[in-house]
Amino acid sequence: MWKLTLEIVQVLSQIGTVTIAAFGVWVGYQTLLRTPHQTSVKEPGAEVETESGVAPDTEIDELVVFDTSKQTTTLRVKDGGIACFLLDKASGAEKRQWGFTQAAIKRILEEHDYRVHAGYKPRTGLFSIGPRRNWLYSKSLFLTEEDLEHELRRLLQTAMT
Repeated sequence: MWKLTLEIVQVLSQIGTVTIAAFGVWVGYQTLLRTPHQTSVKEPGAEVETESGVAPDTEIDELVVFDTSKQTTTLRVKDGGIACFLLDKASGAEKRQWGFTQAAIKRILEEHDYRVHAGYKPRTGLFSIGPRRNWLYSKSLFLTEEDLEHELRRLLQTAMT
């Protein structure tokens, strides 16, 4: 009886070890697939520009955060706040997903309640603004997590003006 129990525990232990190892290999493979981003070195006195060629301190009123062959997600300064719109490319229909008033945006800026997490997927990461958590963004649209975070801050600040 004890021998059978010991064998079952050993088999379960081996299955657990193999599962953890397989997960580690999968995560490593996903990381390997990630497209490397090139960064440029800023020369002293040179003006910094984003990938879109816009100076970082200018106001923006629209930000495309996610773009695939099927849909596009855009954040826009609208009606004294910010709204998130999802465009279904197949039907051409655009639908408002959520929005924030200026009061909510003020709190979000004061508490720095916006974050970007690249994660392990090669093409998409996640961003959050206030209570709107884990929205997809396309990594191909931004050089780094910090670039998207900077753009989110610019959009929020524009909505406050």
